[in-house]
Amino acid sequence: MLRNLFFAGGLVALMGAAPALAEYPEKPIELIVAFAPCGGTDVAARSVALFMEKHLGNGAKIAVVNKPGAGGSSDHIGLLQLNQQAGTSFKPAFFGSTAPVRQALLGGHIPAATMNLSEALELQRSGDFHILGIMAEDRNPAIPDVPTFKEKGADVVVTTSRGLAAPAGVDPAIIEKLQTALQAALADPDYAENAKKADIPVAYLNATEYRGLIDQIVGNLEATWKQTPWR
Repeated sequence: MLRNLFFAGGLVALMGAAPALAEYPEKPIELIVAFAPCGGTDVAARSVALFMEKHLGNGAKIAVVNKPGAGGSSDHIGLLQLNQQAGTSFKPAFFGSTAPVRQALLGGHIPAATMNLSEALELQRSGDFHILGIMAEDRNPAIPDVPTFKEKGADVVVTTSRGLAAPAGVDPAIIEKLQTALQAALADPDYAENAKKADIPVAYLNATEYRGLIDQIVGNLEATWKQTPWR
């Protein structure tokens, strides 16, 4: 049970006090990933970090730090919505990252799983996974024979966004520099080639646009909570 991945870019988390723009970045930038290594978010973060270093210039270094512990994920929410729409009774099992979820599914320890499409396509192609459906408005060109859940009568559409955020109070000029570097990184032909190989579709949003998306997501989550509170 999978859905499309929507990679949206805002800003990146910083380590230490913000230096003057002319010197920025004078220290390594710490990019915190709230999930374990080898999952889709971790892979995406490490990939884009390399190209942000390139486009920031000034010898910029971005260190990706994994700090697992993120809760109420889109995988979890999608499963709750499926239970509500289809009358199923799947019980969520939490692994903290997609990598152990894949292992559990391959080992027969769980009957099914939700994850980003990019995290399952390789195993679908090898025959190790069978994708039942995607939680999207339309079928995905990568797997045109796999139906959406809407086609099967369950109106479940769950879109994942992966954004970057900076602490409050960072110099707006630095925010602008980070945003410009991120946009350039996502537009870089070499990054585009890497993203394609990893089955990661990319759609850039600037900070203002991403704020609007976050507000929309929060509204949807609040509506879901009222009907299906999660723990």
